[in-house]
Amino acid sequence: MQIEFLNQLGGNGPQSTLESLLEGAARVDAAVAGLSQAGVDIVRRFVVEHPSAELRLVISVGEPTDLRSVARLAEMLEGRVFIDTAIDAEHGRGFRARTALFEYPDRSCSVLTGSFDWTENVLSGTGIDSALLVHTHVGEPLVDDVRAFVGQCVARSEPFDPRRQRLYQTLQHSASGGRNAAEHEDFPGFESARRVIVHAQADDRLQRVDRAVLEIPLDSPTARRFLNAGRSIELYLYPSGSLLEGTVPTATPTCFRGRVKRSASDAPCDWEVSDLHAPRIVAASGSVPSPAARIELELIGPADVPVFHAAAHKPLLRLRAVPTQVAEQTDASPRHELRVHSTIRLPNPAIYNRDVREELLLAVQGQPFCEGTAGCDFELKRADKRYLLSPFVYLVQYQHDRERVPAVRQQKTLFDDR
Repeated sequence: MQIEFLNQLGGNGPQSTLESLLEGAARVDAAVAGLSQAGVDIVRRFVVEHPSAELRLVISVGEPTDLRSVARLAEMLEGRVFIDTAIDAEHGRGFRARTALFEYPDRSCSVLTGSFDWTENVLSGTGIDSALLVHTHVGEPLVDDVRAFVGQCVARSEPFDPRRQRLYQTLQHSASGGRNAAEHEDFPGFESARRVIVHAQADDRLQRVDRAVLEIPLDSPTARRFLNAGRSIELYLYPSGSLLEGTVPTATPTCFRGRVKRSASDAPCDWEVSDLHAPRIVAASGSVPSPAARIELELIGPADVPVFHAAAHKPLLRLRAVPTQVAEQTDASPRHELRVHSTIRLPNPAIYNRDVREELLLAVQGQPFCEGTAGCDFELKRADKRYLLSPFVYLVQYQHDRERVPAVRQQKTLFDDR
């Protein structure tokens, strides 16, 4: 047995060492955490020049692995490239092995183990890396141990499937701690709608108008911030007994839209409301204390309350890799499936008397972004307090418009029929 210490401080990359070890090998068992295009090129040349050689190659899903390059290699070496999908951030047992066994027809062997990834930086010698290179022969316990170790790495991994490339990319994002952005896109159908939403209750007779002027007291700094001059207002007016008396509204509201007037006016008010935490609109009596906001409203008609999003940015669809099963053995890698996730910041989830998740699910079904995923998970969170004046009065930035969702399902059907 002969042992060499390989030291790359001199700037001589280990590429020539790897190429010489592969030259003439009849079998290669390698567990290498990082594999990029430079390493893939070396492996491809070996396979082309040694078509009868046996090969098992295990790599990590984490950086610095170049997943696109590995996918092309896996297509060439079907069933011989494996990927370990455990990631440090989630499981605390990430794959960091850098060990390879090279066996030759004359039963001689070489073992390379150390800090050598098969990546451009390492192979070119730009990093500070070292390794032990052991020359031995078949039958030595070291050879059996290394071969068994690589076999264990294979057992805890899965065959690299190029069709699961989006899943691997998503896992790599998770392993990077967020340094790389996960694949995402805007949630279809959400449009900008910066306005104040008011839910209130009123007698039926007050709702039978096309236009009205509503007066609201500005009795707090928050009210003055929400109802400043020029602000767009959307009022949802419910029949008596259908909004404030139960846990969810029991009737479809009537929608009015308008703006807060920019200056005081002598024009008479039609309606007033005194308590924005339990809004009841009554006929104007002049009892609203000063200062007050006057809002000119115009009837839109009966309408379901849209799904509102109260946050600075439009909601996104993001890919997430979710474990489907955790292996019984602690040294096994969990299996994952790819799912779509989105967080919607609802100002008041209790204002909806319908299944909001189901409505959002219908909006994304058939969208290209969701193809190949196992499903969608929508997290409905309460909006931040700065967007809420009360459960019935709040500021929104976006609303979901079902009419603006791309009709991809119909288009896809047309193409499929050709």
